[in-house]
Amino acid sequence: RAVMAKAIPPSLALSWGVGIGLFLMFIGFANAEIAVAGVGVPVKVGDLRSLRPLVATVRTRITLAVYLKRVPGSILLGILITMAIAAAVGLPTVHPEAQLGFPNWGEVLGRLDVLGALMVPQLIPIIVLLFLVDIFDTLGTVAGLAAKAGYTDEKGRIVGVDRVFHVDALATTFGAVFGTSTTGTYIESATGIEAGGKTGLTSVVTGILFLVCLPLVPFISMLKPEFLTLAGAPALIVVGIVMLSVLSKMNLEDPTQVIPLAVTVGFMIFTYNITLGIAASLVAYPLVAAAVGRAREVHPVAWAMAVLGFVLFVMYPYGS
Repeated sequence: RAVMAKAIPPSLALSWGVGIGLFLMFIGFANAEIAVAGVGVPVKVGDLRSLRPLVATVRTRITLAVYLKRVPGSILLGILITMAIAAAVGLPTVHPEAQLGFPNWGEVLGRLDVLGALMVPQLIPIIVLLFLVDIFDTLGTVAGLAAKAGYTDEKGRIVGVDRVFHVDALATTFGAVFGTSTTGTYIESATGIEAGGKTGLTSVVTGILFLVCLPLVPFISMLKPEFLTLAGAPALIVVGIVMLSVLSKMNLEDPTQVIPLAVTVGFMIFTYNITLGIAASLVAYPLVAAAVGRAREVHPVAWAMAVLGFVLFVMYPYGS
């Protein structure tokens, strides 16, 4: 994956950053019910006079204003204030039938049979698909976040990408052993970057805080998911807006940059799928470069990645 990352043109990494930013905004709009499912149309505006979008709209404006003032912890502060306002105005916060209790980790810890899975022919395509999804998802997320965090060299290449992928691979492996859902590099890391966390120490502190908060999981699970998503909606919208600043580093008159950008954004937003957006841009970039007579600029590995992207589209479990 490190070789792949080094073969990506800087403009493609920037386009992923833009796509991720708009994706975060869309999630925030949906969680706040500013955008809702429509009848006869895929999406429409929600009732902005109702409490949920009203609280989110007000808090987004305040969070953005505080962020622009460079107040430390402005995004986290916005989340906490949103939760307080939502509870104060009477929005439902707790499951009435919620019960406290800790999960039985013994039921999932180490309960995997890798060799047995490899002996089932029907699972091989699924394993290959998950492999491709993990590659593209992590590659695109890391490239997009690195562009915003400033972890690129003078040529736009990601600095320290080898270490990033080593940590991601270890986390994915150990996550499976512990029985968690797939552990990966999350686009929500953009929130931490905008809060000023851009070093390895940030990840260490975050990990320690996760461990410290484990005893609080039963209490947090009592909160309704819609309450938690509302609390985070303003933060996602603000971070999404801020991530669009990487557009200033792109040449929108260059078809090898603007077309993959459009493909990235289109697939990410309209299919609600980051992985497909990344794969589509990887397929589009060398084809566009070849169409305008600049095929020699495309790294051989980039052509191979385009083939992998095409394979992903063929194998993807549509409709599932």
